[in-house]
Amino acid sequence: MKEYLLNKKLFNRILIFFAIANLLSLITLKYLYQSDYSILIWLSFLLALVMTFVIIFLNKDIFSPLFIFSLMYFGYALGGYYYSTSEGFGKFLGFMDIDNDTIVFFMELGLLFVIINYLFFTIGYLITEKKQIVILKKNYTDFWIFFGQNYKIIVIPFLVISLSYWYYLAVMTAGGLINLIIYFQAFPHQIKESGLSTLPYHLYYAGIFIWLLGINLSNKKITYLFIIMSFIGLIMNLSQGRITLSVTYVISQLIFIALLNKDHKKKIIFFIIFLLSFAFVIYFMRIYSNYLFIGKEFSLDSFSFLNVIIGGGNVADLQQLVIIFTTFDMNNILLGQTFFDWVRNTFGSFIGLTPSSIGLIIKQLYIPSTSGAPTPGAIGELYANFLFTSPMFMFFIGSIFAFIRNKSLSSGHPFVLLIYSIFLSRFVFVYPKVDSTMMSNFFWGVAPSMLSIAIFYLLYKLVYRRRVIENKNI
Repeated sequence: MKEYLLNKKLFNRILIFFAIANLLSLITLKYLYQSDYSILIWLSFLLALVMTFVIIFLNKDIFSPLFIFSLMYFGYALGGYYYSTSEGFGKFLGFMDIDNDTIVFFMELGLLFVIINYLFFTIGYLITEKKQIVILKKNYTDFWIFFGQNYKIIVIPFLVISLSYWYYLAVMTAGGLINLIIYFQAFPHQIKESGLSTLPYHLYYAGIFIWLLGINLSNKKITYLFIIMSFIGLIMNLSQGRITLSVTYVISQLIFIALLNKDHKKKIIFFIIFLLSFAFVIYFMRIYSNYLFIGKEFSLDSFSFLNVIIGGGNVADLQQLVIIFTTFDMNNILLGQTFFDWVRNTFGSFIGLTPSSIGLIIKQLYIPSTSGAPTPGAIGELYANFLFTSPMFMFFIGSIFAFIRNKSLSSGHPFVLLIYSIFLSRFVFVYPKVDSTMMSNFFWGVAPSMLSIAIFYLLYKLVYRRRVIENKNI
């Protein structure tokens, strides 16, 4: 019976693979008919086919680092198809003086580089990955029992303080919450002008994560109140114009729930798909919000979805690789310096240091002040640091991701699984598109919660010690 189920599962995977392969073939033929850049199209097809094979036959879980990394990495294949017929080659290349033939050549080289790096990442991951499932611990230590009974001591003050501060900030910068939400695209600029900070917002996110952890440690069910308060956290994040952070804040909670309860996995997958779709809607609302703020008329007729998403560099993007290839060589190779930028970007503002990243280096070289900085992507960053030896480092990164997965799932502890869920959503998911500076997002995702739990542990120790002393005196 078991052998029959395995064969049926394999047969279904083969059917899915060939169905997707046929669809990709039709898309490829369509683009080949419309474009003269056949090599660019065939390399996009090859990348898409390789990634499809890896995800269907080699990936063991939809909530694995391999799958989540691949999800954003797929943007390179989309870009190859898009740029083969596009009138331009993206927002950031528009600022540079490079002829079309050179751009196409480097995009073809970039896609080959993308495929090789993905293969090395996958091999490193699969060699290290163990067949591991989550086996939740049933017997918690006295501290975690104490925490599960008293976590609201932290949660309630955190939520009240941060909500009050959010309202105060809205009044001070935008004249109220409604204006803040409507003109959320302009909020970062208003904050900068006011001299205030959104740092206390992290208390709210920590409160939600601690609440979710406490629910699971105390074997309670998620209530509608929790869902509403978590949604408010999403709105708080969106009000900063931070769409990716907002989405990953919720996705980390959904992944955590899915890891703890397999019965909810299908529902969680549906919610994540909905959330990612919602993110695209919010992205266009952010653009509309910007038009409202500057008093300019917004028209959908002159709007291109693919140009905004791909050409605007909002996925792992080939145009960024062209910029990287034409900027860095043996004369200015960075030799790993940028992998410490996240530390500077996390703590540097407290001592007067300005942010640093490859994207900011490129912005200073080519991009006007009216535009944001480009994002080099994981492999773009690796090339700037190590040139064509990058695949070896991608092999190492794949191994690290698998190692973190092995240790997290084998721990079976909700606290470790919560940190792992935040790591997947706030680093692994965005790493292919941005670079290692996204470790800063992961840090701010876990540090407030971990610090709060550490303080709670000291409180527990004081209570426990007092009880021991009282028992001795009896």
